[in-house]
Amino acid sequence: LSSTALRTPETLAPIQAALTPRRIVFDHDLYLAPPTTLLDHLRRLEESVVEVLMVGHNPGLHELALLLADRRSLPGLPPSTGKFPTGALASFRWDGTWRRLGPGGASLTAYVAPRELREDGAASACRAGRERAMLAAGKCREDPMPAQPSPTSLALLLGLSFFFGLAF
Repeated sequence: LSSTALRTPETLAPIQAALTPRRIVFDHDLYLAPPTTLLDHLRRLEESVVEVLMVGHNPGLHELALLLADRRSLPGLPPSTGKFPTGALASFRWDGTWRRLGPGGASLTAYVAPRELREDGAASACRAGRERAMLAAGKCREDPMPAQPSPTSLALLLGLSFFFGLAF
């Protein structure tokens, strides 16, 4: 799901090249939408859809990430007064249907800001929400985090409307 911003295709180009998504849905209603509108779009997804990448803008995506995150995940995201930087990616998983997705119902599986990417484009192993405290304590693992199986997952990517050059 993507907003119709003019530079959204620049955000999606490297993703399309690397992942070959089954389909991309551009929706004008996602442009600068509040978190409730973004959540409504997610709740209307067909249940056969198990993974979604939503490309959008702040403050809506940041607020949506904070809305969806369960209590254990909140420390892994920038606070509402903080910055969810351009190019940031927050990934969530939960057990349930799109229609039942709601506040506090998803676990943060990863949060990556552009400054956390290495030159080769790989993200630091310290990117997961539950490892933020370890990072702060200097105890983060150097090995990549194992992928966690997820019946339903969502990734929120802040659109690169003002910055482009993030390696995927």
